[in-house]
Amino acid sequence: MKREKTRSKDEVEKAVNKKSKDDKKSDKPRRAVKPKADLSEFSTFLTKSDKGRVVLSVQEYGGKKYVDIRHYYKDPAGEWKPTKKGTSIPLEKGTKLAKKLRMLIASATEAGLPTTDE
Repeated sequence: MKREKTRSKDEVEKAVNKKSKDDKKSDKPRRAVKPKADLSEFSTFLTKSDKGRVVLSVQEYGGKKYVDIRHYYKDPAGEWKPTKKGTSIPLEKGTKLAKKLRMLIASATEAGLPTTDE
């Protein structure tokens, strides 16, 4: 048979008065939460058709900012909705992406492929 450990009066008082983890957290002052930047102003699109477009925007996920390139479609109510087709690239690599894109377009132009501006 297992013997139970007897506690002294002081040990019982400590156990009763001991704060839980949640209580300890509530004693600390909370940090001010930084307001999220409105990233909606960092958005543009390329029209594919009356029912489709490619939207380029800056999005935030997990505290990091990304360049998001995504296909959108027009729903029956006339609102633009994102599809799963697209990719997100860390914002700090956006400059490298733009440079590579300019090089690709220059190469295509030199090769005589038709390019047009909207």
